[in-house]
Amino acid sequence: MMAAFFSWFYIPFITILLPGRTGWFSSNFSAAAAQGSSRFFLILWGISVILFFHLMMKEILNQDAQSPQKARLLFLTDLAAWMLLLSVFLPYMPGDRPIVSVFHTSLAFCAALLFFLVLLALDLKYYLSEPERFSRLTAALLGSCLMAFLLFLLSGFLISSALEIFCTVFAAQWLYFFYRKTKRAAP
Repeated sequence: MMAAFFSWFYIPFITILLPGRTGWFSSNFSAAAAQGSSRFFLILWGISVILFFHLMMKEILNQDAQSPQKARLLFLTDLAAWMLLLSVFLPYMPGDRPIVSVFHTSLAFCAALLFFLVLLALDLKYYLSEPERFSRLTAALLGSCLMAFLLFLLSGFLISSALEIFCTVFAAQWLYFFYRKTKRAAP
């Protein structure tokens, strides 16, 4: 029940609120959070997303205790979580602190990419064993790449708030559906 609340309401709500009054296609979470009180909101968002994604991944991976990939996928999930946490605590001020800003954006990008690769590895593991049960989730995950690329193009090759919102909300809801599907598949 809590997973449904977080994936359908809480995560989308705080994610959509994060950019504030900035343009969704002309700015991003980092630039929006550089404006005063939004910094706290970015940290709250980061911790909320990290906890939700990490706990969901752990639940899914614990359903298959004998999996040889479990330890690796948990390690990569932990690594992505730490990278995202570090990135939300590093300030994004390219004019005042350009090196810190580069670390901030690099860590955030790498965390998102790593988390997507973990989702893909996890999905392919289940898809290859039961293609008929997991084909829609696999198609949705691969289709999200096309949508993300389209948002990247529409924003002029900028990692925009629109792209960040899409990826975060999609991942939360996809993970919830995947969790439900694997829970029914578990012995």
